[in-house]
Amino acid sequence: MTIGRLLLVAAAATLAAGTALAQERTWTPITQDFLNNPPDGEWASKRRTPNGWGYSPLTQINRDNVGSLELAWAFDTGATGNKEWTPAVANGIMFVHANDRVLALDAASGDLIWQYQITLLPAERRTELGVGGGTTTRGVTLYEDKVLVHTGDSHIVALDTLSGQEIWKTFTDGLGYSSPGIIADGVLISGNRAKNYDRGFITGVDTSSGEILWKTWAIPGPGEPGYDSWTVPGTAEVGHGSVWGTPTYDPDLNIVYVTVGNPDPYTNQTREGDNLYTQSLLAMAPKTGEILWYHQFVPNDAWDLDSIMEAVLFDAEIDGEMRHLLIHTGKSSFTNVLDRETGEYIGSRFVTYTNVFTGVDDSGRPIQNEAVIPRPGERVVACPSTRGGTDWPARAYSPDTGLYYISGNHVCMDVEGLAYAPGDPMRNLDDRRVIAPGYDYIGELFAIDAATLETAWTVKYDYPTSAIPLPTAGGLVFAGTIDRYFVAYNDETGEELWRQRISQAIEAHPISYEVDGVQYVAVPSGCCSIVGGGFANELTPEIMGPTGTGHIWAFRLPQD
Repeated sequence: MTIGRLLLVAAAATLAAGTALAQERTWTPITQDFLNNPPDGEWASKRRTPNGWGYSPLTQINRDNVGSLELAWAFDTGATGNKEWTPAVANGIMFVHANDRVLALDAASGDLIWQYQITLLPAERRTELGVGGGTTTRGVTLYEDKVLVHTGDSHIVALDTLSGQEIWKTFTDGLGYSSPGIIADGVLISGNRAKNYDRGFITGVDTSSGEILWKTWAIPGPGEPGYDSWTVPGTAEVGHGSVWGTPTYDPDLNIVYVTVGNPDPYTNQTREGDNLYTQSLLAMAPKTGEILWYHQFVPNDAWDLDSIMEAVLFDAEIDGEMRHLLIHTGKSSFTNVLDRETGEYIGSRFVTYTNVFTGVDDSGRPIQNEAVIPRPGERVVACPSTRGGTDWPARAYSPDTGLYYISGNHVCMDVEGLAYAPGDPMRNLDDRRVIAPGYDYIGELFAIDAATLETAWTVKYDYPTSAIPLPTAGGLVFAGTIDRYFVAYNDETGEELWRQRISQAIEAHPISYEVDGVQYVAVPSGCCSIVGGGFANELTPEIMGPTGTGHIWAFRLPQD
């Protein structure tokens, strides 16, 4: 591939794209083919590959030598708030969306190249438009010569990869973003959260100009398929259905898989029906936004059991036939395997302790437990809690083991539903977290056979976990803990092979990449997400690490 551009990154750059180093750098443009089949040493998108694996094919760091890992560099981002980021690495540069800023770092040394300060709309203007002002972020999207950044006030910004200079900025008029999009068939596809008393949506955006090519609502409007699944008039129009995760993509089928979140209000007494397409997976055409098929994981949700988490795509033999499949786990811990070409239901299981369902029918539809539906004037124990048996921390898959790696928590809620009338707060639950009955531990890291759904091994934690697994071809799975350890496990057995304590809780995505023949494993650290700052404070406050600004830690083997 030829060098596309050559640029001197000067120390005299503007404040919005200030640099710490003056040196010559080159950038090879990132293509769709690159993203579909990235070089082994690059991590240019949130889960590295569009199938959502979160897997590194690098082998320099492996079971035999991982015990020798040492710190290569660390960087204090200066960012406060939740630290749920996934760094992206290409052409030797690491890009970090550290909440209110975007950082470009030398991936081998950790030196700052440039930073871009995100300026949200003024509070008065955000109120007028109905948009948010949150800064929780989970990564960037790299494409061509651009860093594509999604903001908490519903903007998408394109920055030049080498200078950080703004190229274009588009307002999409939702509540705002908390996750990056994905490039599918050359289109930037992203989900936006729903404004109050509104609906979430998905957009396809032209990466050259920022033009919105198409917009598909996550809840259908009058006359559209699925609208009649909201049987109470007027409830669909305010049904919420935020889309705040990152899609996955099958370039061979040319299908993008988008997941939709919970309906509002949280209790279901005022919104009868299945409430499509909340708590659903949508198979979509990337050029047009057409919904090709859907599967709903939690019809008429009554517990805020978001199904927004990424689907993971894989191939496996089912009944003697190789099938194109996907696996998905939502907050309910309900895990489904579907044919990703047709949406056919293959099988399911629950990962963590769950009592909100009593079973599953032949179509994969869960059967609600009427006894634990929150209603006014009655307290029940529903499992899992609104924090989820599993939550936003990404799942992973290794083609070497065929295992699906996922973290979860055995936590319930003592809950009462609150009465709701139009205009009331949509979060109408009075709930507190409790440990699931019969458990003397809380968190668990699972390795599950993706095709059979059988558990291969687990690691148990006395405290809640938001561990995000990183499997590698070196026979390892890396994951972080909220008590400040970064750990490497044997990917086939779960045996612990290495651990390093760092500054703060790890509630973000580890990655692995290579620069000049050296493999690195990097992870952001910093408290506090909905797990670390949420029910961990309620259930195990004694293990919480210090709060403060977030850091990036990069490890490698000793160098001669």
